[in-house]
This record gives sequence, C-alpha cells and structure tokens, in this order.
Amino acid sequence: MKKILFILLVFCSANVFSQKEIDDLMRKGDVKITRKDYKGAIDIFNKVLEINPGYPDAYLYRGMGEYLLNDLKTSMADFNKAIELQPDFAEAYFYRGVVNGDLKKNDDACNDWVKSFDLGFDGAGELIDKFCKDKEKEILEKNKK
Repeated sequence: MKKILFILLVFCSANVFSQKEIDDLMRKGDVKITRKDYKGAIDIFNKVLEINPGYPDAYLYRGMGEYLLNDLKTSMADFNKAIELQPDFAEAYFYRGVVNGDLKKNDDACNDWVKSFDLGFDGAGELIDKFCKDKEKEILEKNKK
C-alpha cells in the first residue's frame, strides 16, 4: 500500500512540475512574440508541445508566431489543431479566420469570426462588421430567435 501511495505522490508531483514548467514556457514565448522574436517564440512553444502535445494554447500561440512570419499554411494547421483539441476555443477560430481572410477564403473567414463571436470573443465583431455584412444579418436574425 505504501508503494502505491508513493508512486501516486511521485506521479502527481511530476504533473504539477510539468504544468509549472509549461506555464513558465508559455510566459517566455509570449514575451518573445511581444518582442517580435517569432522564431524564438515558436521554439519555446515547440518545447511546450514536447511536454504536453495536447495543449491547445501552445498550438494557438505557435500559430500566431507562424502567421507573423507569413507561414499561413503552418499557422492554419496549428489553429486547426487548437480547435480540434478544444472545440470551444474562440481565439483559435478568430485567428483561423484571419488566415482564411488572407487566403481570400472570405466565407470561411466570416464563418470562423461568427463562431468566435458566438463563443464570446468580442474582438471578432469588428471584423464581422467590416468584412461580413451578409453574416452580420445572419447573426442579428439568429439573436432575434
């Protein structure tokens, strides 16, 4: 019984340590993005994903770094992965919409921004107003019901 408790304690401690390490790395990556060191940020988010390949925030932030380096295909893949891991991830829909807009996939962009807005990301409203007049009407009709 003592062995089982010891193993459980070690396992739980490792998970706490890993989460602290992830939090520290995420902060460092965010600073690198703020300082426009996008490649450095991507390297840090890669380390986060080595520790926890199922961490949606790391895919979001790595995707942002890739987008800022104009790597649209790779950033799109990361935003898709973030959404796959967390289907209610409003920010991931927002940024995927930005990439779709850059790729001239306007309907896809508008759909992503509407989804983002519906999930509570108010920043999407401005892009909907500017680029998605038809979708704006759809949202108003939906909210009337």
